[in-house]
Amino acid sequence: MIALSGPEFVRKPRDEIINAILESIAKEEMAIANLMNAEAEKIKRVVASHDLPKAEDFSQLLSLQKLVAEILEKLIQKQNIIIKKLDMIREFKATIKKEKPHPYHAMPQYDNEE
Repeated sequence: MIALSGPEFVRKPRDEIINAILESIAKEEMAIANLMNAEAEKIKRVVASHDLPKAEDFSQLLSLQKLVAEILEKLIQKQNIIIKKLDMIREFKATIKKEKPHPYHAMPQYDNEE
């Protein structure tokens, strides 16, 4: 029988972990912005290509609107997850300040931090 193994765990300093999480959040935000921009461009192209006098044009626009609304709803859900990640980091940093950190996990304190 083959034993399954996961990725190797590498111990890293807390500040490095927080920075990695923040970097992943920034990448997610860029991806969301790109998706929203693509949807806006799609709407612009469709509206620009129609004079909108026919009923079928309106039905096409309504279908497009429904699709875009579904995509935006998913992006809003993703944003809520990102907000929860940021809250988690804020809480994590607050607990670090309250406890005496292990030297390996010591995080630099800056004057402008709350």
